[in-house]
Amino acid sequence: RKQEAPSAVALSSSSSLESLLDQFASFYSKGKKSMTVEDMTDGDVLIAKTLGLSGDDDLKTVKTSAHSIFRSIAQEGEDVVPVSAFKKYLLKTLPDRFSLTTEQQMAQFIRGILDHIS
Repeated sequence: RKQEAPSAVALSSSSSLESLLDQFASFYSKGKKSMTVEDMTDGDVLIAKTLGLSGDDDLKTVKTSAHSIFRSIAQEGEDVVPVSAFKKYLLKTLPDRFSLTTEQQMAQFIRGILDHIS
């Protein structure tokens, strides 16, 4: 068997990353095309709880952070953000926040969270 060209690997990993991001975002948006600040807060709180954070202070921090993330994605005066904008945000910020240097690490990270919450 010939080894696959590296680009094929990168392509397949990015498409799996894409579908993981879809699943992750639709967990937040509850399957809708857009999400509200409540959707984002609920999602973050649920994830925080599955990761073992349950203290009031912890959850307050999570909620505050969810609100500011939502505001950073939402257009001025908008109460909903499209799921596509949320996915772009994740692609841009997750690598820095969790020092994920490759798409594979990012895919593993998201898959790990999805395993926890499903």
